[in-house]
Amino acid sequence: MDQITSQAIDVFRARTDSAVGLGLATRLGDLEIESLDLAVIILDIEDAFGIDFPYDPDEEADAFETVGAVVERVRSLLATKLSRPLSPIAALARPKSLWVTMGSRA
Repeated sequence: MDQITSQAIDVFRARTDSAVGLGLATRLGDLEIESLDLAVIILDIEDAFGIDFPYDPDEEADAFETVGAVVERVRSLLATKLSRPLSPIAALARPKSLWVTMGSRA
């Protein structure tokens, strides 16, 4: 299991109480999670990988069918992110988690 897969599965494992063994073939419907829980999982994945998950349920339902589909979507988003040149403004931006940390201290 590679690092992306392992990290994504760890995010799912931390947010689910399901007794189902988590793997790439695990269907999200089998995890017994509510839609709000899925939204939190996606936010955790975004923070973990530094990506934004564009999601239109009418067009991308397959992207959330299995844990493996989510991992492949993460890989795709990471590849796109790495292939784009970094703009000067983006180079100055802080990661989301740092903003939260700094904002909570004020």
